[in-house]
Parts: sequence; structure tokens; C-alpha cells
Amino acid sequence: MTNGAIYIIIGDPSLQTAFINSAESLKRVMPELAITVFGQFPIESRVFEGVVQVESSGDGFYDKTRFIQPSRYEQKLFVDADTYICGINL
Repeated sequence: MTNGAIYIIIGDPSLQTAFINSAESLKRVMPELAITVFGQFPIESRVFEGVVQVESSGDGFYDKTRFIQPSRYEQKLFVDADTYICGINL
């Protein structure tokens, strides 16, 4: 198993540009980290190792919790769509 980051994009298709920018900033800082997006809308970008099409329950907070758990990653980093990653200090 591997470690990875998760984005969950549901409800507002206009967030697509923001979250792709966020994922690209994460890849610049941690290029080895796999990224999976759970999305309600079609998503295409080279930064994602996995794209999982999902349906929303209508409750965005609930959706976030239910899609984080079944991911294939042993350790998961959940990133909000409007987060820009500048650096990581481990």
C-alpha cells in the first residue's frame, strides 16, 4: 500500500480550476505523492493517479467522510480544493 492525497469535488463544477491548481501545487512540493480525486463531474489532468466518479448525497460534509475511507491509501492526506501548497516541513 502507498500513501496519497485525496480531493473530493462535489456540488460545484466551478471549483475544478481551483482544485487542479491545488493538486499541481501539491505535486510540485511532493512529486512522489499519489493523488486521487473523487468527483461528481468529469475530471481530466495529468496530476491524478486516480479519478473516481461519484454521486453526491446532497450533504458535502457527509460525502467527504464517506469517500475518504475507501481510498486505496494506507495514510491519507485530505486536501480542500482551495488549498495552495507552498511547502511541507516534515
